[in-house]
Amino acid sequence: GKADASAILDLEEGVEGCLPLVLELLESSDDTVLGLALACLANVLAWSDTKLLKHQDLIRAILPALDRLFGLARSVNRLHVLYACAAIANAASHPVLCGALRERDAPKLLAVVEENAGPTVTLGGVQLESCIAEAVKKIDPSTARPGVVEAGLPRGGKKFRFLYGQAPTVTLSLTAAVCNQTVQI
Repeated sequence: GKADASAILDLEEGVEGCLPLVLELLESSDDTVLGLALACLANVLAWSDTKLLKHQDLIRAILPALDRLFGLARSVNRLHVLYACAAIANAASHPVLCGALRERDAPKLLAVVEENAGPTVTLGGVQLESCIAEAVKKIDPSTARPGVVEAGLPRGGKKFRFLYGQAPTVTLSLTAAVCNQTVQI
């Protein structure tokens, strides 16, 4: 949308744009600030296979943050896990970031995240399971689970974005045998 395009225009000015601040905010102890920073980073990384291909300075700035994303993917805060996994899946569309994720054995980490995920969290139509499946497909296509991710997607595959200011909906589905309900906020 317009917000994504204007953010990229700001980013095209170089590393002096908003990205260093977003990366710095990944260290915040405030859950709301951290959540917003993760969502912003996921949105920026949605451009990994297009606009960011020509901005190697931005990619070099993002590389050190991958370890922080891995830590946040193991968080007890389910929204942080979702945002971190979406950012990882989006980052995997960039050849350099994908290589770094492969070196860090991201598919193995994501398998552990999925195993420990608990109830499904969906935000704005983005599901954790979809983020994980897409990331694994991009990082190591030989381990992708058939039928989980749509085949025939363009070069970058599926992208995950989060909207703010347009009343996002958070859905928590509890699927245990005793409690089978969906709560929307």
